[in-house]
Amino acid sequence: MIKTAFSTLSLPDCTPEDIAALARELRFDGIEIRLDPDGTFRGLGPDESDGIRRLFDRIEILSLNSGITVTPAFRDTDELLHLVCFAKKIGAGGVRVFGDPSAGGLSDLPALAASFKKICSKVSGNGVKILLETHGVLSSASDIRRLCTLVDDRSLRVIWDVHHTVEAGEHLRESAVCLSGLVAHVHMKDARASNGRYVMTRLGDGELSPRDVREQLETIAPGCALSLEWEEFWHPELKGLYSSPRELLESYLEWIK
Repeated sequence: MIKTAFSTLSLPDCTPEDIAALARELRFDGIEIRLDPDGTFRGLGPDESDGIRRLFDRIEILSLNSGITVTPAFRDTDELLHLVCFAKKIGAGGVRVFGDPSAGGLSDLPALAASFKKICSKVSGNGVKILLETHGVLSSASDIRRLCTLVDDRSLRVIWDVHHTVEAGEHLRESAVCLSGLVAHVHMKDARASNGRYVMTRLGDGELSPRDVREQLETIAPGCALSLEWEEFWHPELKGLYSSPRELLESYLEWIK
């Protein structure tokens, strides 16, 4: 049984109330809450946690998605722990972060692992995970596996952004094997290779096969959610491809069947 979800990033012009209503009406199982730069969800912060929980009653909040990047010299632990507390208050499964092993012009995965170890030691046992997305310089699932092995803490789990691992040159099966036992949920989007780069497309017009993704997940992460991440802000070619948030979400549900 597929669990369906979407990131609020996909609906930039919708209010929290509109998002909750659409999720409920279209029978989505979960959502990811993309935080604004000020650490709130469209103005709703930790003080409004009870209201957020009521708003998404019976809809699983998979994660609070921050823009924080953990590095070998990571210093923003307090900010991240603040978001972990926020996530716990609203019942979210984790806080999404990125990772960058760059240090002094070199890649230092052990030093990055040390940063994650410190973070995980502070959140261990509280029910909220640190969710590292396959993204940017850490798009490769093989690199993510090496990092998680070094960290060796179940408080660290992975959001598998399938497009990013494909863009990093990995096949689905290869990425799935690397991420076995680590995946919290999956980001879905569609794209097509063009002149040596990937161009984002309307869902179904690109090269990603949701069926193939589901096939891999049956073995490595049965029951995890497939979550739409529609990134108009960073990919202007996506603007106007759907006439409304409802059409986008309905198309997504049809695409991942």
